[in-house]
Amino acid sequence: MDFAGGLQSFELGSGILSFDFTKGILVCRDSDGERRKRWVKKLEGAGCLGNVIEDDARYYLACEIGDTGGHFLALDKLTGATEWFIPGKSFLQLIYNEGLYLIFVDGSMRHHLLRVDTADGAALWHHGVEEDLSEYSFRGRKIVLRYASGRVEALDTERGVRIS
Repeated sequence: MDFAGGLQSFELGSGILSFDFTKGILVCRDSDGERRKRWVKKLEGAGCLGNVIEDDARYYLACEIGDTGGHFLALDKLTGATEWFIPGKSFLQLIYNEGLYLIFVDGSMRHHLLRVDTADGAALWHHGVEEDLSEYSFRGRKIVLRYASGRVEALDTERGVRIS
């Protein structure tokens, strides 16, 4: 991500997304030498973009609103249409083996690891995590969660249940 003045820019494999947070405007351009404009979208209320990731069909945007608010958007790559969204602030977004994993903070300031269906944004499972979560990594069908306190736990990627 590049950040200059009131503009954030994300160069991705399939395009370049630029967000003017002073106007709330997101622009998608081709990543080839011509950088033709594909689409423009107004993002209401977004103060900045925390992160942008992609898969074959969608861009996923972590929109931040203040210190604790936000929403996570899935946008169609070709049109910019919003396919779905999840309210709340998202951290540490990752796509692994066709699964979308997010650390989310809900309205009560509780932290959760979610596995989300990329087609419709439905939570396939969620697991409460402590605020001191410092890292999560994937090994086959296992997610390893490491906390600043030294605690470690492992979850099954498909079901979100603890494993040893």
